[in-house]
Amino acid sequence: MKVVTDWVTQILGGKFTLSRIVGDASFRQYFRLHLNGKYYVLMDSHPDYAPIDPFVTITHTLKKAQVKVPNIIAENHANGFILLTDLGDSHYLENLKLGNEKELYELALKTLSKIQSADSSQLPQYDEEQFNDETQLFSTWFLNRHLGIRFSTREKKQFEEVMSRLNSTALDQPKCFVHRDYHSRNLMICDNKAVGVLDYQDAVLGPITYDLASLLRDAYINCPQTLLTQLVERFFIDATKKGLVTGSLGRFFRWFDWAGVQRHLKIAGIFCRLHYRDDKPDYLNHIPLTLKYLEEITAGYEELIFIHELFQRYQLHQRLRDANRCISNTL
Repeated sequence: MKVVTDWVTQILGGKFTLSRIVGDASFRQYFRLHLNGKYYVLMDSHPDYAPIDPFVTITHTLKKAQVKVPNIIAENHANGFILLTDLGDSHYLENLKLGNEKELYELALKTLSKIQSADSSQLPQYDEEQFNDETQLFSTWFLNRHLGIRFSTREKKQFEEVMSRLNSTALDQPKCFVHRDYHSRNLMICDNKAVGVLDYQDAVLGPITYDLASLLRDAYINCPQTLLTQLVERFFIDATKKGLVTGSLGRFFRWFDWAGVQRHLKIAGIFCRLHYRDDKPDYLNHIPLTLKYLEEITAGYEELIFIHELFQRYQLHQRLRDANRCISNTL
């Protein structure tokens, strides 16, 4: 920590206190600094695994789009340090649990509209190869590693056919700036009800419904279905007026649902990988909601029925409870 404290001292001067903030599902660490009544945030991002360049570039891009993101006070690319202004500790997740979901989601959608209007010309494409790599995490880490389930040759082919359908639908959608992790743990409530946005360094040019599905089918909290339907319809109307989408609401809902399936196949695998590879078992507790989304959505689409049938065939909910219980007993 001496390298960090020496660097911060050079910038801010004076004595400061440093406390760790609960990190995200990445190689980054975050610390809150307190000096002379002011608070700052230090990001420590390992330069070999998560260089800070994308974060710096995208921060400037989002600021130009009037999105509330931290201000960069100083950056140290060699060591992977960034000193930021502090957006506080009023997370969306905790506030959604207290109620007033409608207003909070509406504010988040207004902010999402700003994000989608941001310059995406320098962003990498969310392409078919990346979609495939992410969706495979479901079979590799969730089914195989966590539950001990291995696909037969026939099942593997069926799964690949579903992935191909999901990919085609994602690639057919209008493209825009995609945050890629736009959910309640990465949103803050700031002064004057401004929505602060975090963890955007992995942004891509991708499907217009991806961040919408990430927000309204959040892996950490369930949005009531009636409200979800109203919000998706409103988002569709606004996007149509802006010329971002064309066609029917029914097609848009299909895009939204399928983006959610694609995302939650990935998330179920990532949450397991975070336990086995990164020693972060707490993420296992959020897989049941992810499975709930997958089971419910795929029931409504014949093209995705293979995923739906896995739940009964392999008793996924019960096997997940058993696997999580075994791990919990060893911690």
